[in-house]
Amino acid sequence: MGRIYKGNLPRLLEYCCGMKIANLSAKNKECTCSGERKRRNKAEKANQAKWYKIRGYCKRSGLTSVTRKMSDTEIIQGEDLVRLFRDLQKNKTVIRINILGRDYERLTMVIGVLNRKPRRYFRIDYPRGFERAVRDTPAWRMRFEFKGKDRIVYHFRTYGGHTSGKDIFIPFPHHIERVQRRRCFRLDAPLGAKVVVSRYAEKYEMTLLNLSEGGALVGLGKGSSRQPVFQEGDSLRHLVVLFQAEESLFRIPIEKALVKRLDKNPLTLRYQYALQFTNLGQGEMNDLRELIYLFQRDFLKKRQKVEG
Repeated sequence: MGRIYKGNLPRLLEYCCGMKIANLSAKNKECTCSGERKRRNKAEKANQAKWYKIRGYCKRSGLTSVTRKMSDTEIIQGEDLVRLFRDLQKNKTVIRINILGRDYERLTMVIGVLNRKPRRYFRIDYPRGFERAVRDTPAWRMRFEFKGKDRIVYHFRTYGGHTSGKDIFIPFPHHIERVQRRRCFRLDAPLGAKVVVSRYAEKYEMTLLNLSEGGALVGLGKGSSRQPVFQEGDSLRHLVVLFQAEESLFRIPIEKALVKRLDKNPLTLRYQYALQFTNLGQGEMNDLRELIYLFQRDFLKKRQKVEG
């Protein structure tokens, strides 16, 4: 019900839910109404009974895992992990890997699953600089994130792992979290990607630095003014995202965007602009998703060429 202060105590006692006060803790200065406590206990028991029922059904049916929802997050564990990792391998899903405690973040893919109880491993495509990043690290602590076919973000953490030649084996996580709330998966744009912005009869060809389904980070290149051309809160219309891939030019129009933030790049001393796309139609959303997919594929293809 909140905090109680001495000056408000008489009024609070008078209006406390219209119910009899069961307990008043002087230490925590919190009021607990008997009716409110009963409702809370009843809800907790009902929730616990529901999960006991689900676990009992799973046991009788021979299921070995339960995917449990926690607010806006689903916890995936047990045999569901094996199925999920095999789907990642089959679909060649791009995964972002981050080594905790090290300045290391790369893109990779699952290329194998070893389902050998009691220890299960998944194998990833060797990302550039991995061996150097984990050198002198007794136990690898890593965070992974990817977007599934359902366009929802998944993430998990792992502990340990080993290499064999160019193969990287990582033990299965205890669980994977499937985040239901809307989150924009941001991806660095490849070299040459542009955003053209027209405003007040001026046309700005800006470098696309990164892109998500909800917005983009852009900046002006060499030779441009070091003074800001947009301000926070400016509304931009009729933008065009341009990207060249496999001798084809992809052109995606964006009807409207809002300048959410501008920051000065400490190296170039020029401003970068964080844009939020607004009023996107379904067609524009589909085009952006396709472009992000192309960015991922283009990045991995170029990396594999470099690494031979």
